[in-house]
Amino acid sequence: MRKTYKHTHDQKNIRRNPLKRVLLQSAISFVLLIGVFLMSDKIASFKDYVKDTLNKSYTVSDVKEIKDKTVESAEEIKEAVAVFKEQNKKTEEKPPKDKKIIFTPPYIGEITSVYGERIHPIDKSRSFHTGIDIAGNIGDTIISAAPGKVEKVGYDKYNGHYVSIRHNEKYSTSYAHMLKVSVIEGEEVDSNTKIGEIGSTGVSTGAHLHFCIFEDGETIDPEIYVKLNHR
Repeated sequence: MRKTYKHTHDQKNIRRNPLKRVLLQSAISFVLLIGVFLMSDKIASFKDYVKDTLNKSYTVSDVKEIKDKTVESAEEIKEAVAVFKEQNKKTEEKPPKDKKIIFTPPYIGEITSVYGERIHPIDKSRSFHTGIDIAGNIGDTIISAAPGKVEKVGYDKYNGHYVSIRHNEKYSTSYAHMLKVSVIEGEEVDSNTKIGEIGSTGVSTGAHLHFCIFEDGETIDPEIYVKLNHR
């Protein structure tokens, strides 16, 4: 009650005292005037900025320079996008490096010639045999030794019909002397996918499969990974 009485008492004093009322009204008017003045100044400054910007004249060289910079920036962005797409494409196409590979025999038959130094059965010269020869019957199915992607399909006078398969960044395999090939370049294969048939094309003494495993681009002994009987 005391606060209410004091507040009411002060209001009554202001109404009864004209001088206090005039001073209070003057103070309020002064504050409002200062606010309007400051706001007017800011509005005027903004108007001047807009006016200067709109009235600014541009020469032909200025316009050309802006155009050249815009085109240059667009070209840089375009080149950056192209590089990114190319790198992304290579990353997607690149086979996994560390994935473990389990090789299975591409054909179940007897090994007639092992990996390493040997006397060539046709010209009788000493040479290095880059794979193993697996005897078979003409037309029998040859499968991929592991999942991968067909890298090369071809024919030459030595290997006859052949297929090369990339399994990952480290390993690839090749299959030669085929009667015919059943896959195309770029085709994805599994370890049970038919890739061709046993034949005797190229330099050959009979129906067989010449099978190679490459590790980092160099041939290794396939019998490290596949086990077959020897004739």
